[in-house]
Amino acid sequence: MIVAVNTNIPGEDLPGRMKKFFEDVYKFLANQQPGHRFVFISDNRHDKSFTFPSNTIHLTGKPRANNFILRKYWFDRKIPSILKKYKADVFVSHGNICSMNTEVPQCIIAHQTEGIKKNAANFFTRSEMIVTGTEFYKKTIIEKCRIASEKIQVVYPAAAEIFKSAGIDQKEKTREKYSDGKEYFYYAGTIQHEINFINLLKAFSHFKKRQQSNMKLLLPQKLMNALLIKSLSTYRYRNDVLLIDVINENARADVTASAYAVLYFFPDSDFTVSSLEVLQCGVPLISVAHPSIEELTGDAVLYADVNDPKELGEKMIRLYTDEDLSSKLLEKGKQIALQFSLQRSAELLWKCILRTSIMKHGKDGKTAR
Repeated sequence: MIVAVNTNIPGEDLPGRMKKFFEDVYKFLANQQPGHRFVFISDNRHDKSFTFPSNTIHLTGKPRANNFILRKYWFDRKIPSILKKYKADVFVSHGNICSMNTEVPQCIIAHQTEGIKKNAANFFTRSEMIVTGTEFYKKTIIEKCRIASEKIQVVYPAAAEIFKSAGIDQKEKTREKYSDGKEYFYYAGTIQHEINFINLLKAFSHFKKRQQSNMKLLLPQKLMNALLIKSLSTYRYRNDVLLIDVINENARADVTASAYAVLYFFPDSDFTVSSLEVLQCGVPLISVAHPSIEELTGDAVLYADVNDPKELGEKMIRLYTDEDLSSKLLEKGKQIALQFSLQRSAELLWKCILRTSIMKHGKDGKTAR
């Protein structure tokens, strides 16, 4: 069987946890299925440091599909041409979209978003299978797009193996490098609006005023823009807020595993994978009470109202002062993390691909392939 995959995954210019997860999944599948061929299609140059086995082909096309018109060109013209040329048996596409101009069976990877665009229902209806990351999002697609439940399969994400607990020596080394040797809260999400950043700083202020500790707050440098930097310049505890350059996956894993706790207040396309990374590192997580997070992590996470800086700060204080609470969260987190793995996710996705390939009848009852 020849499986073509559109690897233009939404959010690749953001933290990119979900993109990395699917790269790992496809690499795993290609290794586990040597009798099948995989054609990976992208509008961006393939990272040659990420090696795949010999049963894969990587195609890079132009122009970049970075707006509506170019995406339409890709899916109306370019994708059908590639599928025909390589005689694909299945087409897997990311980002709530597929091609309306091919007879090749299609499986859509529907990424979690806060809203579903109106035309997504047309693509969901056209595809043979839909894969999504949570039961919550599956229910959302069913309700908003009127798609049959049996057509949608949940494939939970998983954290990469590199995310694991750190020993005392490793934690001290990481803290010396990033936080002046001090313990720190690590903010691992995105900052969508200035008010998000202000609320985060207010929460940290609430913590600092009441604890009088040397605790630092670490933020990835790439989250910051001129407006946020200006807000930080007048912040009372600005010397305790450190902007760090997390240059690769190894560095991010070290920073996560060495944190006193990780904060993830504002959901984005990567937040399910990010939450599992934290639990797998054996680090407490304070997160937004989003249905998808609660579905995956249950009561192993301390939830807070992102619009209430005082509550966020109080949750930070609870973790700092209540060792029993912290220990319970860590133990629950470790147990939950064991339930998710790259192998499990890859095997479920492969079953979806196989199911897509044998679907020969469209909704009108006629033979479609």
